[in-house]
Amino acid sequence: MGQGQSLVYAVPVGEKKEGESHIYRNPTHVTKLLDNFEGEKTVQGMFLRACRLYPDNRCIGRQISTGQNSKHYRYLTYKEVKQNAEYLGSGIINLNLIPKPEIFEDQPLKMIGVFSKNREEWLILDIANTFYGNTMIPLYETLGFESLPYIFEQTQLSTLFISESNAQTILKVSNYHALKNIICFDELNQEIIEKFNQKGLKVIPYEQVIQAGQAKIHAYTELTENNIFTFSYTSGTTGLPKGVMLRHKNFVSVSGGVVFQGIQASEKDVYLSYLPLPHVLERFVVITLLGYGSTICMYGGDVLKLNQDLQMVKPTLFMSVPRLYFRIYTAIKQKFESLQGVQKKLCDQALASKLYYLKNGGHVEHRFWDNLIFKKTKEALGGRVRYMLSGSAPMSAEVIDFLKCVICAPFIEGYGQTEGCGGSFITKAEDTMSGHVGGVFPNIEFKVIDVPEMNYHSTDINENNQITPRGEICLRGNAIFAGYYKDDEKTKEMIDKDGWIHSGDVGVIRPNGALQIIDRVKNIFKLSQGEYIAPEKIEGIYQRVNGVTEAFVYGDSSKSYCIAIIVPDKQFVLNLGNQFGLSQTFEELCQNNDIVKYFLEQITKQGKLERLNGLENVKQLYLEPTSFVVHGLTSNTLKLMRHKAKAFFANQINKLYSGSD
Repeated sequence: MGQGQSLVYAVPVGEKKEGESHIYRNPTHVTKLLDNFEGEKTVQGMFLRACRLYPDNRCIGRQISTGQNSKHYRYLTYKEVKQNAEYLGSGIINLNLIPKPEIFEDQPLKMIGVFSKNREEWLILDIANTFYGNTMIPLYETLGFESLPYIFEQTQLSTLFISESNAQTILKVSNYHALKNIICFDELNQEIIEKFNQKGLKVIPYEQVIQAGQAKIHAYTELTENNIFTFSYTSGTTGLPKGVMLRHKNFVSVSGGVVFQGIQASEKDVYLSYLPLPHVLERFVVITLLGYGSTICMYGGDVLKLNQDLQMVKPTLFMSVPRLYFRIYTAIKQKFESLQGVQKKLCDQALASKLYYLKNGGHVEHRFWDNLIFKKTKEALGGRVRYMLSGSAPMSAEVIDFLKCVICAPFIEGYGQTEGCGGSFITKAEDTMSGHVGGVFPNIEFKVIDVPEMNYHSTDINENNQITPRGEICLRGNAIFAGYYKDDEKTKEMIDKDGWIHSGDVGVIRPNGALQIIDRVKNIFKLSQGEYIAPEKIEGIYQRVNGVTEAFVYGDSSKSYCIAIIVPDKQFVLNLGNQFGLSQTFEELCQNNDIVKYFLEQITKQGKLERLNGLENVKQLYLEPTSFVVHGLTSNTLKLMRHKAKAFFANQINKLYSGSD
């Protein structure tokens, strides 16, 4: 018997209300929710604590080229990063780069933008902002090009830090609104500088800001836990992003909760940062590790060369998305299957043995088999990984268990959303059961509420006659965001009068308090890369294609692309068939590869025309000859009922995804 069934992830508190489950809390914090990190209440305090304890420890590492195809890492200590952040933050003040702060809750919002891949200067800027009370506005490519002027207008940003690789994107923006200053981490050529100047933007080298700060260093700004630490822009259903405001207490309390979830981070840990820092999950992990004095190594900038980075860094903690984990799983599995004779027999026996000990004791290490067989497979992640972490989308139990065996490390799955500061639930390293996302962090509480139209109820029971509440997951506590910037209406839709955010995800609470995600209420989903997709926006675009009458866009969170069910116009298809020289019925034409290919090309073309990004445009298509209305898949207002469409087209969806990643 494994340890999964004996673990207690959450316990009920208080009285159960009609139409909802009990409120559940982490068993370590039943009476009071966690609100600090080792006594610190701000991110500023977290980092300064690490500087006091580990001043000479390696803090941030960056790759340095030492010749042809030769690189190594150069490190800054905590003491050096602290000094550089003081220079940078003071330089921002001395150069008056935030001339007119916005106001929120009677507090000044001194906003600084950044548009860059992960790099040393990105983190130093983040730390500088915590020292001097600035609010970071991180931007990234997948927000969509058209989102940039909207964000510039909403935030009234006056200063934006960029990398050279992002300069051309910024130059294409049609309206900069209040933006005046471009601070580039890299040296720009004169031609690009002149183009910025022609658009009324002043280019200031990063080193010049540092030098301006060295001339006069300012005292730190006194902060409270309620100060806004950062914005995190997320895609909206209309295509315009929402500015999620996150407080210092959100990050501090989530980071402080990690140790109570069984993950022991320390100043000896090394982490490779390659997932985008604007994403809250990566930001939370990095901030947590900085709080413990760990070393953060920036990747080389090319995810296709991530394996080289892993071999140089040899991280002790590794976080990724399901898609990359699946690639690692596939590569190692194919290697095993290609073996023959005695080698194959040994590998099969080793894997079977480790899977047995994993299921019956939770052990991920085996002295004999690890030395004989799995020493090489561990090297796929550098050879030193203590924990593998994944938090953007669900993964299959088969893949997780295989990776535990061949990497010889626990696999931690998490669940959260931007509005809850990235981390709300997490599994324990010793858990032998898969298929759930573990227990609630000690800084929040949760419940599920009935979704009767989808037949999910807080009184549901499982096959063992145990009460296993099912419903929409609601969260409340110290991780919950302050609201959407300048959007009270959307904020009220997300946070109810009692402070609960309604996640839009449907979950079931297992008898031991573990949460399992089983469905979606809201019309938005994640792909395996962790990117949010708003299907209604895509459907609206596709329905503007000649010959398309109805559209249903769907994405499986364990897959890397979207698929679509399209209802085409009958006469249009018959005419198209004649053009192709096909004498078939409408129903037969809908199954014809040439017709399907034509529609896929047309909707892809329309998507690109209307600036859908690569993840939003569907990769597979099924043509349905009968209207969604006839199938009973629409409401009385003719809106598509997605849960019904998903169930109705389950076979077609499975076929479209067959053979995918």
